[in-house]
Amino acid sequence: MKARDTAMDSWRNGTGGASAGSPAAGGAGRVYSAGIYARLSVEGSEEKNGSIENQIAIAKAYLERQPDMVLYGCYTDLGKTGTNFRREGFQRLMADVRMQRVDCVIVKDFSRFGRNYIETGNYIQKIFPFLGVRFISVTDGFDSRDEDTDDWSMNLKNLANELYARDIAVKVKSARKAQWESGSYTGGIPPYGYRAEWRCGIKRLVTEEGTSDLVKEMYRRYGEGSSLKEIAAWLYGETVHRPTEYRRFGHMRREEGEELRAWTEGTIRLILTNPVYIGCLVQGRTCGKAYEKGKRHAVPTEDWTVREGTHEAIVPKELFFRVADRFEGQAKYGSQSGRSGRMPQEADLFRGILFCGQCGRGMARRSHGKELGSGHKVRLYGYYCRQASGIGVPCCESISISCRKLTSLVKTALRQEYAISGVKAEDLEKCFEKAAAERRRGLEQERRAAEKAMEDGRRRGSDLYLRYRNGEIGREAFQEWREKEERQNGKRKAGQEEIDRKMKETDAEAVRQKRLLRAMLAFGEASPLSRDLLAALVEKIVVWPDRRMQVFFRFRSLVGASAVSGDFCNGFTGKRGFGGSGETQGGGKA
Repeated sequence: MKARDTAMDSWRNGTGGASAGSPAAGGAGRVYSAGIYARLSVEGSEEKNGSIENQIAIAKAYLERQPDMVLYGCYTDLGKTGTNFRREGFQRLMADVRMQRVDCVIVKDFSRFGRNYIETGNYIQKIFPFLGVRFISVTDGFDSRDEDTDDWSMNLKNLANELYARDIAVKVKSARKAQWESGSYTGGIPPYGYRAEWRCGIKRLVTEEGTSDLVKEMYRRYGEGSSLKEIAAWLYGETVHRPTEYRRFGHMRREEGEELRAWTEGTIRLILTNPVYIGCLVQGRTCGKAYEKGKRHAVPTEDWTVREGTHEAIVPKELFFRVADRFEGQAKYGSQSGRSGRMPQEADLFRGILFCGQCGRGMARRSHGKELGSGHKVRLYGYYCRQASGIGVPCCESISISCRKLTSLVKTALRQEYAISGVKAEDLEKCFEKAAAERRRGLEQERRAAEKAMEDGRRRGSDLYLRYRNGEIGREAFQEWREKEERQNGKRKAGQEEIDRKMKETDAEAVRQKRLLRAMLAFGEASPLSRDLLAALVEKIVVWPDRRMQVFFRFRSLVGASAVSGDFCNGFTGKRGFGGSGETQGGGKA
C-alpha cells in the first residue's frame, strides 16, 4: 500500500513544476500517460515513410516496449507546416497536457514536432520540463528523462530542421515562379470552360466543349445589354448546372433526379471579369511570408506574373473589354470610384437579427449615394429580402424598409417595452446570478465526477503496474488492461471536453447578461442605437409583407415572459421603396 501511495503521489505531483528528469517526475512505479503526436506538412518532398500512419506506428511500437507508459491518445496535423505551432492537433495536445491528462509526448523525430528552431527548443527545454512532461523523439534516440541526453545534438538537429524548411520554401517559390514565367497553370480547379492538361512538361489550359460555348454566350448577352440577373434566369431556363454541380455530376445540364440550383450573380460576374478567357494567365496574386504559410498576403498588381497567349482564348478581346467597360461604368456610378465611393460604409446595425417573416431568411442591406440640394453627399441604407427575386425557388412578396425608418421603429419599441414590462435592473441581476450559479454548480459536479473517474483509472494502473513488476500478473494481462483503459480514457476525455465546452458557454452567457444589464441601465430617450446595444437587448426582428414587424426582446425571455410583437403599420411604404424618409431603392423613387 505504501509503494502504491508513493507511486500515486508521484503521478499526481508530476505536473507541479518538477523537471522531467527529477526523481519526483520519474520515480519508480510511475505510469506515464502518453500522447503521440504526428504531423505531415503540405510539401510534396516529404518522405513516404513519414506518413501520419507510419509515424503513429513507430511511436506505438516504441510505447509497446515501455511497461511504464499508457497511451492516452493520438494527435495529428495533416497539411500543416512545422514552422509554427498554430496547429489544431498540437493545440489539443497542449490542452490535455495543461489539464494533466498527458504527461509524456512521443514523436517520430524532431522535425515532426516542429521546424522552428527557437520555438521547438523552447517547448522541449523550458515548457515541458516546467509542466513535468517527458518528451521522447523515437528515431533521434532522445528522452528528456535521461540525464545524459545530448542537448547540443538536439539543438543542432532542430536548427537543421528550420534551415531545411527555409530552403524548401525558397526552392518551391523559385520553381513556381519559373512555372509562371513559362505559362504553366499552377492553380487548382481550372476556370469554367477549360480543363488542364500536361503538354511537354507544362500544364496548359485547354478549352472544353460545351462549357466554353456557354461562356461565349454569357459574354455576348452581357455585352448586348442583358443584366446579370437576366443571364442567371436564362441559365436556369436552359437547365445548366452551376460550376460546383458541374464538377460533381460531370455534365453540363441537369438530368433526371438531379437538383438544379440557380446561378448567383457573383459567379457570373467572376466569369465575365476573368482575363483567362482571352488567353491571359494572371498568377502570383498572393504570397506567403518566407516559409510561414499562415501569413499569406496580397501582392501588389505590379508584381503579378501576367502571360498572354498561354492558351486558346474563348472570347475575343474586343468583346471582353466591352464587357469590362460596362462593369467599370456601373462601378463608377455606384460605389467604387464614383460619387459614393468617397463615402465609406457604416457598420450594419441589424446584421444577423433582421429576418423576413415569410421565408425566415436574413434580410440583406444595400446602399446608394445621394447628393442633397446643399451639395452634401450622403449614403442611404435599406433592407430587403433576397428571396423576393429568387430564381427557381418559391419567392416571397417584396419587402423593403429603410434603415432610418427601421431604427426609429426599434427605438420606439424598446422605450415602450422597457417602460411597460416591469423589469427592474436589480431583479435581472439576481435572476442572472442565480441561474449562472445553478448552472456552474451542476457542471462542477460533473467535472468532479469525471476527474474522479480519471483518478480511479490512474490508481488502478499504478496497482496493476506494481503487480506486474512484482510478477503477480503476466505481460499479456497488463497489456489487455492497457488497451481497455485506453478505450475508457477516450470516452472520459470526450466527456471532459463536453463539460469544458459547457463551462465556456456558461461563462460567455454570464458576460452577455452583464452586458445586457448595462445596456438596459444606459438606454434612455436620447440614446442612439448601436450594434452592441441591439445585440444585448434584441434577439431578433421579423418583418412581414403586410407592414407588420415583430421585435423579440432578450430581457422578456430571461424573466419568463414571451416575446412581444407590435403592429408598426407606419413603418413601411409600398413594395418599391425603402421607407417614408425620402430614400430610394435601386435608384428609383420611393
